[in-house]
Amino acid sequence: MIGLIFYFLTWFIEPGYCKINEDQKLLFDLLTNYDPWDLCPECHILKPKRSRHCEICKRCVVVYDHHCPWLNNCVKYY
Repeated sequence: MIGLIFYFLTWFIEPGYCKINEDQKLLFDLLTNYDPWDLCPECHILKPKRSRHCEICKRCVVVYDHHCPWLNNCVKYY
């Protein structure tokens, strides 16, 4: 029973997505001020440490472990 509760909690709780920036001008400003390896070209943001872009969700996750196909959600590493 408790396993089923944790399954649904993991399924419905957001893993900690970074906010997506839609402003292209801000991306140019970020490129001039920061190292390109610290930026996400898909989300147009300065990535926090230990974050990664999930190709399935199309969003950056703050502490990314993997994307679980059974939950259809990203799993956060603690």
